[in-house]
Amino acid sequence: MFFTAHLAAGLIIGKLTDNYTASLVAAMGPDLDHAISYIRSGVLFRPREFLRTVATTEDPVGDQRNFLHNIGSFVAVTAAAFLFEIQLGWTVGLSYLSHLVLDVLDKADFYPFYPSMRFKLQGPIKYFSREETLVTVLLFLVYFWLLLPTTA
Repeated sequence: MFFTAHLAAGLIIGKLTDNYTASLVAAMGPDLDHAISYIRSGVLFRPREFLRTVATTEDPVGDQRNFLHNIGSFVAVTAAAFLFEIQLGWTVGLSYLSHLVLDVLDKADFYPFYPSMRFKLQGPIKYFSREETLVTVLLFLVYFWLLLPTTA
């Protein structure tokens, strides 16, 4: 999913847990491994190729979802957060999980046990599609609904 869907999920969890900083970092942070892939392949410094790479379902560099897009990293980061504080652990865990779940929904290759590439998941939603936009809009609508004042 595009970063806006991860942003919306992070905002929702931030509102529910009252910790926007941790939720946004954990919901969007796993995409830092894309940068490693782009730097290693040289794509980051070629604007046309970079735009083509980030706007396609295919993974032309072959490892965009790697170190941070797997179950092992999720468990390690979540466990580390729990060591600091239980509430922080829940916030980070839910936010990180939201990132992985959203990425499983799109058609790009997802290897949950990376670096092993034996098991691959691909979801039904095309990247940069109407369906992805709909998911993102729905997430933002949920967030704005959570912001509405409650009457008691």
